[in-house]
Amino acid sequence: MVERSKWLATATLLVLIAVILLFAAQVVGADYLAVDRPFFYASLLPMPLYIFAIGAVWRALVALSENRRQGVIGRLLRRVGIALFIGSLLEVFGVALLAQLLGEGGPLFIFDLTAITVGVLGAGLTIFSRHLSEAAEVRRELDEFV
Repeated sequence: MVERSKWLATATLLVLIAVILLFAAQVVGADYLAVDRPFFYASLLPMPLYIFAIGAVWRALVALSENRRQGVIGRLLRRVGIALFIGSLLEVFGVALLAQLLGEGGPLFIFDLTAITVGVLGAGLTIFSRHLSEAAEVRRELDEFV
């Protein structure tokens, strides 16, 4: 388990670095190409939350590879879940509303089934992480008795 976690942590770190570089290239490229469309910049709004979620998954895998399981995993999964949930809300509602506020027009929300699925998974991870944190607390209490 530890060896697999180390390998997955390394792979996740590579994905995190690639996503950060691609996001930066997208923003710099938009400036270079003089993209002056508010919808383009509004569509970048959820990306930092998704990057944060990937980073939290990486930190969770590093914690697993170092056998730090008690309390750490639940806390990190809660961060992943919240970031995914808020990012998907921004992607479905925030991008379209911000584009309208900036004068671009368009719909009130963007029906993107992928973003909705990611949001539901984020909410599920948040609930699951609460159960993991409670289990870690119960385990600590039981260890005190022994």
